[in-house]
Formats: sequence, structure tokens, C-alpha cells
Amino acid sequence: MNRLSEERYVLYEDFVQHHPNGHLFQSTCWSRVKACWESEYLLAKDETGRIKGTVCVRVRKLPGLPFTYLYASRGPVCDWHDAQTLADLTGQIRALAKKRHALTFMMDTPAHEDDDAYRAILENLGYHIRGGYAELQGIQPRLVRQIALKGKTEEEVLQGFSPKHRYNTRLASRRGIHVRPGTVDDIPEFYRLMKITGQRDGFHIREQEYYAHLLQTLGTEHGRLLLAYEGDICVAGIIGGLYAGLGLYLYGASDHRYRRNMPTYLLQWEMIRWCMQKGAHTYDLLGVASEEDKQSELYGLYRFKKGFGGQTVSLMGEMELVFHPVLERWFHFCMRKRREWLHQHAKHKG
Repeated sequence: MNRLSEERYVLYEDFVQHHPNGHLFQSTCWSRVKACWESEYLLAKDETGRIKGTVCVRVRKLPGLPFTYLYASRGPVCDWHDAQTLADLTGQIRALAKKRHALTFMMDTPAHEDDDAYRAILENLGYHIRGGYAELQGIQPRLVRQIALKGKTEEEVLQGFSPKHRYNTRLASRRGIHVRPGTVDDIPEFYRLMKITGQRDGFHIREQEYYAHLLQTLGTEHGRLLLAYEGDICVAGIIGGLYAGLGLYLYGASDHRYRRNMPTYLLQWEMIRWCMQKGAHTYDLLGVASEEDKQSELYGLYRFKKGFGGQTVSLMGEMELVFHPVLERWFHFCMRKRREWLHQHAKHKG
């Protein structure tokens, strides 16, 4: 999986973890989480040998075909206005695509949609940018809800919640909900809640082993499992990540029979507090639906996340380099049908 020498591997990780545009999904740690993909680490350097940009490209072989699919989740990590570095990385991506017989390369940068300078550089390099798709239709969500934490006290962040969310957060404590950190040994309990949530809300969940592997791989530095209890009963749980100063809400689950005591509000607050204590500058609640789309089945999720304050950020969207246009269209058709099947299958099970 690792295509770097041990020394360069350390240099890559150090660069990504300390860069302002670094992201957990570009880390070597996340490559170990996604061990079903091969990972290629591409580095751009200046004339002195100093790293100025990186991208982790994950490679998946297409079943029964002599082709692969290349994907860089939340990459690249560099100054997004440095055209030379982006050209260097793109050249390496094209060379890798040729070597690995790739149909397409997909990347979903966390840059904001209105970054016109970055968009122009990418388009000049041959990328097709797919913006404007709704809700959670992409591989990674294009609309996310982010809370700024840098320079704020816990009380200032709490005051950024809506009055109802502040009330619910405090209500959970008054009604005896208590939160404790969990370990890999607690994953069966978390998975029980995930199954309840998936059946209730109609979405596909992963196998229990995935969540255990995720938590074990992230470790205490980059991952956190929190569980909420009503007495001796575990009623809700959340898994969060933290990397390069960015806190991430990765997975949440709850038993709706206990929702009257608001455990999910207290869990989010405790996860935010953990991120602040670890020096995070931002807490990302990840995907939300459009504020205007009140008819969306995801609007309730939007209201829940909005109540914690912050702002909805519209990201640039997926960008793609296509190497075999006809086969690439067939590939995306199959991917879309698979996502639709998973969604419908989850609803049917519910």
C-alpha cells in the first residue's frame, strides 16, 4: 500500500498534518483505515527539496477489468493558488494514471466554491469541475456545516448554539444523561445503535469490524468514541476525528426511544469540547442539505446541525481528469446505480 520509503513517509505525514489545508482523509492514517484501496503518495518539491504540495491518491482495481479508478479524498494539500505546484502534482497524477491503467481520476477538494482563482488554475490543467449537485449526492458532501473554534472559549462556542440547542444540551445533563469515552471494546454497543439508526433513517451501514478498525487505527490522537447513557442503558454514540486542527463528525447513532432526554445534543457538545481541548480551529459536522430545500428528506438533519452554530459552506465540488471517456461514463453509471440500490435496500430493511 505504501509507495514511499520510511523517511519520505514521515516527511509526507508531517507536511499534511501541519499544513493549513491538511485533512484527515489525506493522511497515511486514513490510508490504513481504507486498506481496501492501494495508496500512492505524490509529492511536489521546490528547487531546495522542500515539500510544497502533496496528494494521496487511492487506487481501486475494477472487478473483472484491466482498469483502475483513482480517487483523492479532500486533496490536494498545498497552496491552492500555487499554479506551479498544482501543475506538478497533476503531471504526476497523469503519469500514475497511465501506469495504473486508470479510467478516471476524481478529487473533491475542501476549497470553497467561490474560490475563482483556484477554479481557473484547475480548469487550465484540464480538470472538469462538477459543482452544483445537491445534498449528499457526491462521494463526499459538497455542502458542509462548520463551526469556527479558534480563539473562542467554550462558553462563546456554546452561545453560538441556537437557544433551543443550548436548552437541549443542558436538559440532557439535568435529566441524568452522562457521557463517557469509549474504546474498541465498546464498538459492539455502538454498532447496535448504528443498526437501529440505519433501519430508522433508511441508510446503509458498514460491518461492525469497520468501526472497530476505524477507531483502533485513528487511536486516541486522531479519533474519539463517545457514548451517552441513561442509567445503565447506552442510548447514543458518536465517533469523531481530529487532524491538522480540523475536527470531524464521522458517525453518529442513537436509539430513538430515548430521544426525549436529548442525548445526541450533549454528545455533539462533548465532542466539540474535546476538539477544542486538542487545539482544533474548526469543527466540521460534514454534510447537510440545502437550507432552501425544506421538502428534502435530509432537512431534519440540516436543522439539527444548523442549531450548533457555525455556517454552511459550499465547497467547489468534485473535479475529474478523464482518461477513457466512454468507459468512464459507464463506470459512473454503475456507481450511481450501486448507491441507489444501497439506499433503497436500507429503506426496505427499515
